[in-house]
Amino acid sequence: MAESISLTPPPPVDQAPPSWVSRHARKLYALAVWAVFFGIFYLVSNFLSLFFLTFILSYTINSLMRALGRRVAWPHWAIISAVYLLLMAVLFGMGMIVIPKVYQEGKALSLEIPEAKDKLLASIKEIMQNEDWAVIAKSAGLEEGVQEAFTRIIQSVTVFMQNLFRTSFHFILSMVFSFLILWDLDRLAAEVQGLRGSRLGKAFKILSPPIARFGDIVGRAFEAQIIIAFVNTLLTLIGLTVLGIPSKLFLSVFVFVCSFIPVVGVIISSVPICLIAYKAGGFTMAFYAALLIVVIHFIEAYFLNPRIVGSHLSVHPFIAVCILVFSEHWFGVWGLLLGVPCAIFLYRSLFVRPARRAPGASSEGLPASAAGPAEKASVPA
Repeated sequence: MAESISLTPPPPVDQAPPSWVSRHARKLYALAVWAVFFGIFYLVSNFLSLFFLTFILSYTINSLMRALGRRVAWPHWAIISAVYLLLMAVLFGMGMIVIPKVYQEGKALSLEIPEAKDKLLASIKEIMQNEDWAVIAKSAGLEEGVQEAFTRIIQSVTVFMQNLFRTSFHFILSMVFSFLILWDLDRLAAEVQGLRGSRLGKAFKILSPPIARFGDIVGRAFEAQIIIAFVNTLLTLIGLTVLGIPSKLFLSVFVFVCSFIPVVGVIISSVPICLIAYKAGGFTMAFYAALLIVVIHFIEAYFLNPRIVGSHLSVHPFIAVCILVFSEHWFGVWGLLLGVPCAIFLYRSLFVRPARRAPGASSEGLPASAAGPAEKASVPA
């Protein structure tokens, strides 16, 4: 007799619960991807100024090209050629006329600032010869404190100006790179988006949305700040000319660069202006120079920032100073330039609940109408 087939199911095999690694595999993979990304970023950190300038120029010029393209029916190659020819003409004119004079003024200024510091300290010593002032100054350590503070400020300004001259070569290279990027931006964007279907697709999907959001924040912030910096520089040049302060071209260029540093840039740019004004005309001229700086930054704070920047990077000055103190301590000049945008990006990414995706939202989770120029261009139609 054939054996009867048992229909009873086999006893269940005890399955071990999933391990901690398998439960958090996705998070661990994302962490590893970001670790590799920052490792590569650290290896190329010596070229950070080149990458940063290339990004800012590409973002800003792309916005300018889009604005021009909405007003004239020119092909893409004609618009980009016209924009870069205009930029080359401006740079050539500056190179022939402005830059040599700025260089000579900067060279003379490197000798005048220490002399102005010594003159100011000598004036403070004369004031302290009064017995009443001498007792107060000695008890508070005023003379030593002022001398130490001025020494630190002069050293910081000197290092900043040396770094400024060093980046001039990177600026020329970034102009070339931005032209090559924008000349065939659609093809480049399509090739970058093609990484989604490659072996790097998972890593690309992890990295691309945060990097796109961060680039949009930094790009729009510097785009608006460029306009404000030009206005600040023009007003400073006019004011220094009226007051008769020497080295006005170099000081105006220095103000333009410092305009990209929130809050602290005002202090950095004010020190050489006030010192040179004091050397040229004493305390009276220094007072007028300080008054000029206050008026210009009052115009910036209450007229330019609300109209141009709006509430895009709105942050309390105290919070901005705290961010800049720590970022400058850890990252130097780059901390001053990118500290506030990085802090805002981290705050929005970690603590602000993302809005629900509306119809017509872009692939990065932002409304299509709110996407920045670089972000829009990075997604092919």
